Amino acid sequence: MGGWGPHMGGCLAQLDESLTQLDRSLTQLDRSLTWLDESLTWLDGSLAQLDKSLVWLDGSLAWLDESLAWLDESLAWLDESLAQLDESLMWLDKSLTWLDESLAQLDESLMQLDESPVRFDESLVWLHESLAGLDWSRIEHCVLGENGLTVLHKTAAASRIIVEF
Repeated sequence: MGGWGPHMGGCLAQLDESLTQLDRSLTQLDRSLTWLDESLTWLDGSLAQLDKSLVWLDGSLAWLDESLAWLDESLAWLDESLAQLDESLMWLDKSLTWLDESLAQLDESLMQLDESPVRFDESLVWLHESLAGLDWSRIEHCVLGENGLTVLHKTAAASRIIVEF
């Protein structure tokens, strides 16, 4: 074995170095597998979180759909309320117009009221003169109403005296 000795020593050294490198590679592979295992654990956790997030997203979308339905209904109520407000404002405008007309009529009535004592006095004089000429034995009915005095005679062609105040 004399010839194999130096060559064998180099082979053993090379084998030893190869085994050392193999040992380092296996250690590195072991670390890589550990990292891969931890990464897979993190991936599982992330997928679980993603599943939860998707559940929350589904719930949120369901709430969003319901919220949009409520919003649509609320907007419909708002439109109806605005229409009622428009109608109320229209009636308020009409009421104010009627109030203005009523105030104008009241002013006119007050002005006529200032003239009324003179007309009332004239009406009383005319009534007195008209009643003085009546045959009271033939008076069937005499009514004082809102618009004046009505006198009915007993004859077929009843005469009426109407005095408007």
